[in-house]
Amino acid sequence: MTAEGKLTSAELARTSGTLPFERMDRVEALDIVVHLDQLTIVHDVLNIPRFVAGPPFQVMQPGTGLPGSAPVWGHFELRSESGDEPYLWTFFATIDGKNVSLQNLASAHAFVSSTSGSHNNLTQRENLPAGTVLPIPANVGRFSTTLMTIRGLSRSSAKSATTLITGAIALEEDNTDNSAMENGRSALVKALQDKLDGAIHSMQAPTPDTIAQWTKELQSVAKGAVKNSLGTWDKILVFLGFQDPDDVVDSANDIASYEALEAARASGRALTFNYPARNPAYRVTGRIDITAANPAPSGLGTVLTTH
Repeated sequence: MTAEGKLTSAELARTSGTLPFERMDRVEALDIVVHLDQLTIVHDVLNIPRFVAGPPFQVMQPGTGLPGSAPVWGHFELRSESGDEPYLWTFFATIDGKNVSLQNLASAHAFVSSTSGSHNNLTQRENLPAGTVLPIPANVGRFSTTLMTIRGLSRSSAKSATTLITGAIALEEDNTDNSAMENGRSALVKALQDKLDGAIHSMQAPTPDTIAQWTKELQSVAKGAVKNSLGTWDKILVFLGFQDPDDVVDSANDIASYEALEAARASGRALTFNYPARNPAYRVTGRIDITAANPAPSGLGTVLTTH
């Protein structure tokens, strides 16, 4: 494969029959367990200017003692809270030989997993101060799979293209309804599935920069789905400042090729996600445990493992 993740002309030729096809009936496999272990509140979510609506009041003209010409219906202030109520949207994705083969590229697809649940998926405690450490429940932060190299590529290209993606979006609960946030999470996962499938069909492996850019775009998709889920009255309350919507703090992800995971097998792969990246309010830590897989799942031929 090229540095951009595309197939070389020789690999493309092998798939089209213009050169002798190098059969890759045997695959290599690793057992993978991802653990997102804990979220730490480093400091409260940053204060931001917010318009606060209120009853009309008159602003006096400076130095005259006379009322101004029009009442003021609100004012801007820095949001101030006594603590946070964080929660996570997690997603795990694989591009591997279980669902991708160059011999049947039209039906190839990524596998994407995301557990339902938004509000209170870390804790039901409220107004948590800086320094709080929250264990991440297994149903939110744990993912296991057997990662198998993609069939139809040379051994080195297959290890480079076979990919595990771990991602988490940190949010802070305010007044948005949980069902609306779930609609946002579902829309984000569907959009991610479409992005990954498109990359597979174009034979261009996603890079960390690609995933980071996608995640920003997917946040906009999610926010649109949340907004569309709100009733008219809720939208009015948000607009007037009477209702404080949930905050998306930031997103983070880790993308690892089979090759990188194999190299990290002895010690595992550490994960640290900061939200936001440069001035974290939250920090998520975890790890990826990696072991050789044997035997192969049925229907995929012999598994080669490196001991």
